[in-house]
Amino acid sequence: MFHFKIFLSSLFLIAFMYARAQDMARVRHNIGVLCAPEMAGRGYALSGDKKAAEWIAAAFRQAGLQPFGNSFFQPFPLTVNTFYPQVALKVDGTVLQPGKDFIPNPVSGKGRGKARLVCLDTLLAKGDSLALKNAMQTSYKGKGVLFRMTDYMQLLERCPELLPKLNQAKVWVGTAPTLTAHISGQALQPPFLIVHSKNISTVAKKVAFRIDSELKTNYITQNVIGYIKGSKMPERFVVFTAHYDHLGTLGKQAYIPGANDNAAGVAMLIELAHYFRQHPPDFSVCFIAFSGEELGLLGSLHYTAQPLFPLANIHFLWNLDLIGTGKDGATVVNASLHPQAFERLKTLNDSLKALPKLVPRASAANSDHYPFTIKNVPAFFIYLMDKNYPYYHHPDDKAEHLPLDGFSGLFRLLISACLAMF
Repeated sequence: MFHFKIFLSSLFLIAFMYARAQDMARVRHNIGVLCAPEMAGRGYALSGDKKAAEWIAAAFRQAGLQPFGNSFFQPFPLTVNTFYPQVALKVDGTVLQPGKDFIPNPVSGKGRGKARLVCLDTLLAKGDSLALKNAMQTSYKGKGVLFRMTDYMQLLERCPELLPKLNQAKVWVGTAPTLTAHISGQALQPPFLIVHSKNISTVAKKVAFRIDSELKTNYITQNVIGYIKGSKMPERFVVFTAHYDHLGTLGKQAYIPGANDNAAGVAMLIELAHYFRQHPPDFSVCFIAFSGEELGLLGSLHYTAQPLFPLANIHFLWNLDLIGTGKDGATVVNASLHPQAFERLKTLNDSLKALPKLVPRASAANSDHYPFTIKNVPAFFIYLMDKNYPYYHHPDDKAEHLPLDGFSGLFRLLISACLAMF
């Protein structure tokens, strides 16, 4: 629980100390390293996750953290679909660029070849009987099926009898007004590409494609974990978490850097580690960089199943994801679960003038706080907001594009909140 009466009187002095403690040049450098081509989008095709984990462990060590036991790593297995070395597409002879003009659907299996396109009637998404009759009489074998992604789920739901015929196609091509990449633990046939609507029309005639997809099973990845032992209450923990994995490669030509999602969160872990090492707290502070978040919170699920200290010893957990912006303030997930803590956090934020605003949000299974929440660990997930930052799961989510408007304010707020808890 937060206790403010004594604490609020010294906020301005503490805020000055924070300003001196934080190193924004180091923040920028660390985000740049995590987004560099060598990290391959911190995915699994080129062991980008392992390279990132090694670097984070070294950064933790340099910040003065110690591991639980002999290693900063907590390994666990996963299954993941990867795209390397080639992801290529031509539409009517025009070469399209992966990431910019098209992306593979995350569940796409491998394949290559040429195909003539058959465009599906948009009325199929409405379950139109005549459109379905015509579609059922069409041969798709060896062809490319073209459709709008906005129709995709409705089409499968309302015309399930059409799916076996569509599965005879050589390739599926969906069109969308925006491209948002994802990652999956499945690889299905036929191959499946998503093309930006501006790069293909309903009268497109043919495609040539190549997708090198590999489903990696029992792939060993790792969480990275370190801590600072408290001087008076070592058994009580404040925990800071951020996932470091991202979406990896789109062949050799492109990768998805993940600056906002979530190199910025890892950079914040490192800054907080430096601060608490230089200003040892009464309580213990644990820092966890999770892998497998983009595949469904796998790293945090593994940790909560095999914690390195009792979950009941966690006084509060702060999960940091998407914190590279902040012009429009922050959202606090789980605010409705812990309303008193949220109101006190708002009071603290107003006193520090740390962030423009804090917006409460209910519980949501949208980041690594959630496996802790369902284990009754008190937790907030904080993400920063900027309606003008458009790069989500996109190759342009680059270090140089991050404004970091709210980074320093969030840093001050997090430290103040932790110190106010005890």
